[in-house]
Amino acid sequence: MRRIDVHCHFFNRKELSALMLLNIIHMIRNAEISLSGTNTNQNVNEARQISKSVKSSISFFMTSLKSPKQIYKKINSYEKGYIFAPLMLDAYWLTQSPKTDEPHVRQDDIMGVVKNELDNISDSLQNIAKRKTISTEKRHLSIETKRITDSFKRLLSKKTFEDVPKLNSSVDNFPLQETEITALQEAYPNDIMPFYAVDPRRASNFIKKADGTYDISPITKKLKINGGHFTGFKLYTPCGYSPTHPMLMKMYEYCEQNNVPIIAHVSGSGATTLANKLYIEGHVYKDQELHEVNRVWEFDNKNLFARDRILEHSERLNHPMLWEHILNTYPKLKIDLAHFGHLPHSMEWTNYIWSMMKKKDKDGNYAYPNLYTDLACIPDRDTLFTFHNRYFAIEKELQCRFLYGSDFYMNLVYLNDMSDYCENFVNVFTAEEFDLISITNPRKFLNLPEEDK
Repeated sequence: MRRIDVHCHFFNRKELSALMLLNIIHMIRNAEISLSGTNTNQNVNEARQISKSVKSSISFFMTSLKSPKQIYKKINSYEKGYIFAPLMLDAYWLTQSPKTDEPHVRQDDIMGVVKNELDNISDSLQNIAKRKTISTEKRHLSIETKRITDSFKRLLSKKTFEDVPKLNSSVDNFPLQETEITALQEAYPNDIMPFYAVDPRRASNFIKKADGTYDISPITKKLKINGGHFTGFKLYTPCGYSPTHPMLMKMYEYCEQNNVPIIAHVSGSGATTLANKLYIEGHVYKDQELHEVNRVWEFDNKNLFARDRILEHSERLNHPMLWEHILNTYPKLKIDLAHFGHLPHSMEWTNYIWSMMKKKDKDGNYAYPNLYTDLACIPDRDTLFTFHNRYFAIEKELQCRFLYGSDFYMNLVYLNDMSDYCENFVNVFTAEEFDLISITNPRKFLNLPEEDK
């Protein structure tokens, strides 16, 4: 039977390039912060890893210039014969701040912001390398990171990036993204099983009735079980909404009743809203508990290039406790909490999701029998070993709830080549284990028959 990549992306720069530019600047800035600190092994190692990741950014951007069909053919050259589940992203809302008392806080030309930041970082790295007290390795890393930064500046000056969207653009590319992924699914009906991105702020996703309840037929009719093109739904709450939004709660009810799979981004990295204020309907996580707000929520960290800004947005809107709240209401919901809750410097979210997967009810049955996780975008082999040895290999009964995903082409930000990613899984998992997470488990998750016809 064919292997399945349950977590990949075929959208192009129209959807995400502006935000990924900022993400890359975050990485370069963090490398500069590490290099400017004291001469500790931790700082040097972190700067070394970040510098390596920044190199991969060029590969990412060159891929993002391609069409969705070209991106599909690219990943198919690595994962030959696979079935792919490309996940949409409603990136329009990353740069919007609806229902607040002020216009969006980031109205700048993204290219201007990025180029100015790169100039500042380049000057800083040059000054770091001139310090007499700096270690030889730090000096070498500062020079190397400056070289990467300057190369990136030259890349962004090329005409191919002139149409990178401005943050104040009113252009909504999501309908085009849906058209492109639908066309791809029609062209390769046996190979593509896409997931539709649901954002509760997109008015076309629902009909709000006079009594305040939601009719979600506009999205359910997109599902393949109803004659549409999509296998399930994708949620990316750091875009700026709570996963307990009442419209989404209605969606969970439908999905539980109809065995429709959901994939939710759950990690402390990735894209996140640029807004400092958001109108939130539902719950947020803060101080180890959930708060139902239904009002304008203001974030504490307002520095666009701060290391902790993404983590704060992710924690408030994406903490595993929020998903546990949902599963307590819909315990049989089939949902993949993607990335196994991977955080940059902590196993907190991974441990939380693991405890949810292991949780049993009073009768000794698993409380959330359809709770899955995937190992998408775990580019570091040591981390993958940890996930395998500390979790996957320990509980045999739960191995049926792990899924393989690449997160291509987003993972290219952290890799030199996609082949490195595939090689890690071959080295960490046995052949039987990889068959389980890439064939058996995904087929059950995606409601495919046990055998190909």
